[in-house]
Amino acid sequence: VLMSYEDEVFNFVATDGFRLVEKKKIINKDDIKNIDDFKQILIPAKILNDLLKVVYPNMSVSIFLEKGLFCIKTSESLLCVRTVSGLYPNYKAIIPNKFVTEVEMNTEDITAALKASNIFSDDFNYVKVDINDTDIDFYSKNSKIGESFSKKEVMKKGESLTQNYNHKYLSDFLNKVKTEKITIEISGKTTPTIMKPKGDNSYVYMVMPMNK
Repeated sequence: VLMSYEDEVFNFVATDGFRLVEKKKIINKDDIKNIDDFKQILIPAKILNDLLKVVYPNMSVSIFLEKGLFCIKTSESLLCVRTVSGLYPNYKAIIPNKFVTEVEMNTEDITAALKASNIFSDDFNYVKVDINDTDIDFYSKNSKIGESFSKKEVMKKGESLTQNYNHKYLSDFLNKVKTEKITIEISGKTTPTIMKPKGDNSYVYMVMPMNK
């Protein structure tokens, strides 16, 4: 996980090679001492997740770096983990900014469609997504169980196209969304797809389509 501070924005970025997520949090520079320490912090995701298990939601904390350690200080404890040396890839260079298709749809609709796909998907968690002028179709098939088909209304700009995804990757994004609608931006047939909560540019989720 990359944490970096620039222009009063704290960026949190993580990737596993198939998807990438960026979350931005505005923090006033007056609340940060030794700003240069926060230009790039790298921590293994598992270690960071374990660390966050003992930090309660909405708890006020202070974070600082000291001798290769990333530390979180609460009113009751001090927790420190080792950081990773090295440079994080230039992730901004791989996030597309031009799209051939843009879709807006209800969060509940796509969540329901993916739940059905989960039941009937194969070992690769495959779901086929057909984007048409006014609707989007979700199709999955398992030769041992059966198949699933869901049609949901959308607002679309640009081309109609078909993409294949790992439905678990899409569901992981939706599990963090709190807005009524989401946007899906597709840059091409085999290039990354961008998903965002509508009206919330602080959370960007990029996922690669499956080749099938």
